[in-house]
Amino acid sequence: MPGKLPPPSRPPPRGSVSAPPSRNAPTAPPKNQQPASATVAAPTAAQRAARNASYALLAFTVLTVLSLVAWFLRADQPWGFASFIAVLTGLLGTGATALLWRQPTREHALAGLIVMGVSILRVGLPTDWTWTSVTLLTMTVLLAIPLVQATILLPRS
Repeated sequence: MPGKLPPPSRPPPRGSVSAPPSRNAPTAPPKNQQPASATVAAPTAAQRAARNASYALLAFTVLTVLSLVAWFLRADQPWGFASFIAVLTGLLGTGATALLWRQPTREHALAGLIVMGVSILRVGLPTDWTWTSVTLLTMTVLLAIPLVQATILLPRS
């Protein structure tokens, strides 16, 4: 007969295997089990060094690009040896940062150090230094520290 409901069925007795869990049952895992998030291992020293080196190289690249933009906005004749080195450093620094982030190896950290070393060429001879030159050297050396540490700790590829 259409429209007629089937007769109600009886619920299974309490404690039987086929009984669905109670709505008031606790949802936390038992005390002898740890939650899934506790099984994640802490990063190793090499992983931390690679991450810090990537951040330092990214900061170096961003500061290089910002100084280059400021130089082009301010200078009458912006193109020269120092600006060419800054453009080259910005491009190579971006590539080295990406390599170090995606595949942290000793060679990629060393490549980042080489990029930083090349950037020091733009400050010129010590007789031509100004406060800007000293600032560039200081920031380069300070940001190179995590890369040196990563070079020491990371495995070879």
